[in-house]
Amino acid sequence: MDSALGHWINRTGRLQAARAFIENNLEWGDLTPANTARALGISVRQLHLLFEPTGTTFSRYVLARRLERARSTLAREPGRKVIEVAFACGIESSTVFYRAFRDAFGMNPTDYRRALHDGAHVLHAAMPEWRPESVPLG
Repeated sequence: MDSALGHWINRTGRLQAARAFIENNLEWGDLTPANTARALGISVRQLHLLFEPTGTTFSRYVLARRLERARSTLAREPGRKVIEVAFACGIESSTVFYRAFRDAFGMNPTDYRRALHDGAHVLHAAMPEWRPESVPLG
């Protein structure tokens, strides 16, 4: 096998492993680059290098996944408190959660939930297209 191809496969596999680890541990408030790298058996620098070609950083990717999980949970569990949803998704600051949610989805979590109740078809059309790299960090 060509060494460049082998390197690419190895890197792609590690990125997939990192994403799987993140997805399985989103609720963990201490989901840091150091803890993730340790779990994967690589250095923090190697972890950051895995995300470099994706156009986002480790931290932005984690926040984006947490926000998406929060959005989904808000829709599935309308009786659950917004701040409980944030905490369950690993976001430990209500200020960070509300600001990041609004920046990512164009409205705060309470308005999102209200819009779901008022008419989901209108909400979906109004939601901005977003990418992890567009989510500001705190």
